[in-house]
Amino acid sequence: MRLTERKIAKASLPVGKSRQRLTDGLGLYVLLTNNITGIGKSWKFDYRYNGKRKTLTIGTWPKVSLEDAREIAIKAHRDLRQGIDPCQKKRIEIQQRTAPRHNFRSVAEEMLIRKQGSCAENTTRRKRAMLQQHVYPSFGHLKPDDITAPMVLHLLEGIADDGKLATSHRIKGLIGEVMRYACRKGLTTNDPTAALIGALPKHQHRHHPHPESEKDVAALMRAIAGYEDHKPQRATALKLAPLLLLRPGELCAIRRDWINIDQHEIRMPAEAMKMKRPHIVPLSAQAEAMIRRATQQTNSQYLFPAINSYHQPMCPRYLNESLRKLGFDTRRDVDAHGLRGMASTIANERLGIHPDVIELQLAHQEKNKVRAAYNHAQHMQARRQFLQQYADYLTTIAR
Repeated sequence: MRLTERKIAKASLPVGKSRQRLTDGLGLYVLLTNNITGIGKSWKFDYRYNGKRKTLTIGTWPKVSLEDAREIAIKAHRDLRQGIDPCQKKRIEIQQRTAPRHNFRSVAEEMLIRKQGSCAENTTRRKRAMLQQHVYPSFGHLKPDDITAPMVLHLLEGIADDGKLATSHRIKGLIGEVMRYACRKGLTTNDPTAALIGALPKHQHRHHPHPESEKDVAALMRAIAGYEDHKPQRATALKLAPLLLLRPGELCAIRRDWINIDQHEIRMPAEAMKMKRPHIVPLSAQAEAMIRRATQQTNSQYLFPAINSYHQPMCPRYLNESLRKLGFDTRRDVDAHGLRGMASTIANERLGIHPDVIELQLAHQEKNKVRAAYNHAQHMQARRQFLQQYADYLTTIAR
């Protein structure tokens, strides 16, 4: 039964107890404690973020009313769905009241919020995580105008020296993105990353590995078919990855309301796709059967919810982690993104699928804009036949 103001007012601690909870639901509760003046009554909100149990302290009753506490809890749930840690958000708000009004951190967070509509949810979450881990501890508290090129270079070189050269390049680009936003806001006239062109060693982009021979493809598919995990969404996501041909981040971001079983397809909105165009994924019989089972495993809005939070999608890295559990080297044998390359190779060389159909289903960018406009509405039936033919091929060779 949910709380009422009267129930909270009358609440007392049982004899011999120094603490007790009065639960309201959805993680919100009043914590009763003994103190000098009598019984203290504090609002708390329990939740999980990145697999860790955390508690947000809201305030004391009756200073914070039941209605206000519920509103704060609702906002916290909304933040969690957007990948924001409520405790971290509260700390940022406190820091912003004492730090310079427009520090790097506040500017970066403002930029991420403003770009939410035009960026995939997973992209925003990844950027925020990089900033929180690598940038904010060094100069999140400083004004953008106080951040210099040597400061940024020192940070980037430390990351690169840890063996994370690719990460250092991504962070350099992200810092530059924030600083250019600060320039547009009139908070600085300087982007220190502009002076760092060529300062870091070049990062050699590697191709995503995937098996080439039919024998190796068959071995991979047999291993995936037999994969089990104590978290069923991991196993289901890996088994669906070769059949849907989405990028790992797109696959993990699938929401249940994007799936239309009656039409045998998934309709991915533009904001969920790398190329920022809506994309249709026809469902083969094999994929549809897996999705039907997956929707019965969880009540989350996501087909593949995070391991410890139904409010967030599963992290794409679990796909590669699952492949490693099966004994595959994700740097040399196959990685989750390489499953798309495997499909392209097989479709072109063994199944005789028209290249335009393959490229459309992989949601690749068409360089010729006239051709892109024509192709976007074409080949839907051919794409359905392609994915069913490919699923049948994988099923057959894996026997």
